[in-house]
Amino acid sequence: MRASGEQELRVLVLAPGGRDARVICEVLQRAGMRAEYCATVEDLGQELQAGAGASVVTTEALSVAGIHSLEQIVDLQPAWSALPFLLLTGGGASTQQSLHQFALLARLRNLTLLERPLRKVTLVSAVQAALRLRRRQYEIRDYLTERQHREVQLHQANEDLRQFAYVTSHDLQEPLRAVTTYVELLAQRLHGQLTAETQAFMGYAVEGAQRMRALIVDLLAYSRVERQDVEGTATDGEAVLEQAVRDLRLTIAESGAVVTHDPLPTVVTVPGQLKQVLENLLSNALKFRGPAPPRVHLSAQRQRTEWVFSVRDNGIGLDPQYAHRIFQMFQRLHTRREYPGTGIGLAICKRIVERHGGRIWVESAPGQGATFYFTLPAG
Repeated sequence: MRASGEQELRVLVLAPGGRDARVICEVLQRAGMRAEYCATVEDLGQELQAGAGASVVTTEALSVAGIHSLEQIVDLQPAWSALPFLLLTGGGASTQQSLHQFALLARLRNLTLLERPLRKVTLVSAVQAALRLRRRQYEIRDYLTERQHREVQLHQANEDLRQFAYVTSHDLQEPLRAVTTYVELLAQRLHGQLTAETQAFMGYAVEGAQRMRALIVDLLAYSRVERQDVEGTATDGEAVLEQAVRDLRLTIAESGAVVTHDPLPTVVTVPGQLKQVLENLLSNALKFRGPAPPRVHLSAQRQRTEWVFSVRDNGIGLDPQYAHRIFQMFQRLHTRREYPGTGIGLAICKRIVERHGGRIWVESAPGQGATFYFTLPAG
């Protein structure tokens, strides 16, 4: 349980009983600080669990065993905590012993050595500085706690949203399939009895339902990217490209396209997701083609800690000012009648690449084709 602010800013004094402990506590109390006496290292450890702002320790109160016990206590503190310790040496002949203790206490991370005889104002100033540092640590703790709480909430909200999108999209497919089926059956039953205008209207209905179904399928694909694990395996890039080309063989044949590639590397990725990226980028190149048959070339180059893949085409290209827009959901640069599609494919590519720790971008100019680049970490 979190302690109060006053409890957390206590100064715990570990010193032999008697004059030393009394004087240190009185000096700090007169300066407006809450100082509490601890007789043993074990007492100090128990009090630390309730919260403290700093600790003043004298060399006389520490044995080698006590130092090790203190280190064990501090090791149990949370990551954000580095409790300030002020070690008061005995001065004179005991200085060497103090330096030895100082070396043993190095693991405490936040240790200040003060040599006696010590002016009261120096002690007060040193402790005040330690308390300011401790306040900052508590601010960091509060920030981390709040951020963790918000991250948990955000994760839950995203998970709920993904689940909602998945279930809703999945359930919407059945009524859309029914609409398409019954409109087509109705058109068959009334064949020859419908006016041209009525037939056109029914065609629009079927087309709209089919377009909606395609949109739902792509939304499901995007949702699966969010839900799938990103733990990858060694994946042969050429084998994945071969699968993508095989799936697109009809479109490639119809368009007269030629797909070539340089040697592609083996990368650590999710094979199915790499196939999605390559297939979407190839489909994009085949769709946005110019008057000449599509020519698509894939390559990959190693640059330091990553592989940079490229997919170059000879298509219609695009204005560079839209280079970022095309990777956003539902963003289109052309009408559906010009180029069919849902506007989700490149968004899926972007999400997959970024979840693998990479980047994706395009370089292009109108009428000069486009080259899509994406990076994946090199193993």
